[in-house]
Amino acid sequence: NTLISVGNAWFPDRQGTSSGIMMMCFGVSTLLLGKLSDALFAAPGFGWRRTYVALGLIILAVLLLCALLLKYPGAGEKLPSPAEKPGKPRRAEQRDYSAGEMLRRPSFWLYYVYGILSASVGSAVISFARELSTSMGATASAAATLVGLLSVFNGLGRVLCGLSYDSLGRRVTMLMSNLTTLVAPLVMIAAPLASSLPLAIVSLCLIGLSFGSNPTISSALISEFYGRRYFSINYSISNTKLLFSSLAATAAGALLQSTGGYLAPFIMLASFAAV
Repeated sequence: NTLISVGNAWFPDRQGTSSGIMMMCFGVSTLLLGKLSDALFAAPGFGWRRTYVALGLIILAVLLLCALLLKYPGAGEKLPSPAEKPGKPRRAEQRDYSAGEMLRRPSFWLYYVYGILSASVGSAVISFARELSTSMGATASAAATLVGLLSVFNGLGRVLCGLSYDSLGRRVTMLMSNLTTLVAPLVMIAAPLASSLPLAIVSLCLIGLSFGSNPTISSALISEFYGRRYFSINYSISNTKLLFSSLAATAAGALLQSTGGYLAPFIMLASFAAV
């Protein structure tokens, strides 16, 4: 939250793109550190405990170094103003909302529910992507690659969403993200019915794009709707929706166990996306 707040402060004319690039790095770190951790876990004489100590010390050193370089723009800093977009209506009221004021706005709670439901699709699928791939006929090695592909498209979705937000505006970007979130589980429902691994791969890529768009939209929307002055705390409050979207993985796992197949979990996720 600190990094997004400070980074975006330098690019008021490119909030979406700035958020997307930083969010992409966040997504890619999962892939890189995950591979590194797996290798260190399996290394003779290293194990999980020494891996955590080593990663903790390295990350601590990097964070302390970067903390010395990061700062908000100074009072006299000349920064570009957001460009007017053709056909994009301006909000009638431009002001900064405190956390308490934001929480009293119906628009925030509509977005909060939207965020929970849309992020639930990616959150649930990531939890069982490897097992899903092997059930469709992929080898263990290919399944690991597909999980990595999901992470790549997750990162790619963050940047593409940011570029779209800045060039096409909020409404078009959110509609495209919503459509992707709805189509992805429907394609996955069709995959086992057609016994098609390629369809499952397409669905995983779409889910990655959809899941990646969520944090970028969240950052840009909170800034646009509620102002920059209280962005850090407002964005942090908004991110608590991920606590609830993560429960979708638990619900999907329970449906998977009770029904013995992936049809019921993906019908649930498609329903979330439709809402």
